[in-house]
Amino acid sequence: DTEVQAALLPLLGHQRQPRDFDLLQLRALEPAPRQQRCAALEGLGLGLSVWPLGALRSTLIQLAMDLDPGLAAAAVDGLARLPDARSGLLAVRSRALEPAVRERLERRLRSVPCRPLLLLVHGRAQGEIPAEILSLAAELQQRRAAPVLLRALTDPQPADLPTLEHPLGLVPLLLLPGEHVRHDLPRLRHELRPSSGLKVLPFLGSWPVWQRALAAELSRQVSDQPWPPSSPALLLHHPIASPLGHRYLRVLAAITGATPQEAAYGSDRIEASLLAHQGAVLPLALAANRLTEALTPRFGEAAAPLLSRPALRQVLLEQLEALP
Repeated sequence: DTEVQAALLPLLGHQRQPRDFDLLQLRALEPAPRQQRCAALEGLGLGLSVWPLGALRSTLIQLAMDLDPGLAAAAVDGLARLPDARSGLLAVRSRALEPAVRERLERRLRSVPCRPLLLLVHGRAQGEIPAEILSLAAELQQRRAAPVLLRALTDPQPADLPTLEHPLGLVPLLLLPGEHVRHDLPRLRHELRPSSGLKVLPFLGSWPVWQRALAAELSRQVSDQPWPPSSPALLLHHPIASPLGHRYLRVLAAITGATPQEAAYGSDRIEASLLAHQGAVLPLALAANRLTEALTPRFGEAAAPLLSRPALRQVLLEQLEALP
């Protein structure tokens, strides 16, 4: 009986028994009377803290796109109550939604606190920050509606950080575990320690989603070539001496299927062997630097820095936007 089930399903949420999640999930998603589906969603909301987080988030995202506006709105409210609520809400934002549900979603996003970010970049001489990174930071600040600050490791006199209302998130946009990650980053973290609640993220090159994006970018480059490559794809990187750096490059090679090759980071010239290379290349440089400028005459757009590649820029932007 539908009415009996609708009365009993919320009680499963009150009991908070993890084994009941599968039944509530099934009743909420299956094509059934609205009363029963709403009761199952109510049960999910009542036992929110004990259900498996990944499966619960996926269920609520699916329900947020439901044709029933009331059910979809309740699912949006559920997403807003989860840990790391921004990522779930943003996953729904790009989908087709009923106007009333979209309005509710935007209200929930505005109510989720968003910490200011400090993006740590390598920079060019005297702390110059390339245009690609300035553009990324400006768009990110608009999307997050929270301050996005920049600091270049090459800046000899970095400006003092402004006083901020919320704790700061430090995001090292560094691609390799070299000297900057192993030495400069801990020093900066110590310098900023008085900033209560400072949250330091791992360096960008270690993010699995970024590594997969690099592999996809190389795959696109290989498939765009008009002839089969006669040489393996290369990941071009600045010299790195530490055992940790070499282990990292082996892992990245396994993920991307490309061969890491050292290239002098500040060189105006490139080696003759590289000039003769007939396969894909991917310079591990977020923004234009002397390496990408030296490679461009030989490889053209294939030597573009990573943030000049739309797919990679979008991946990074979405990941940074979703940070708490």
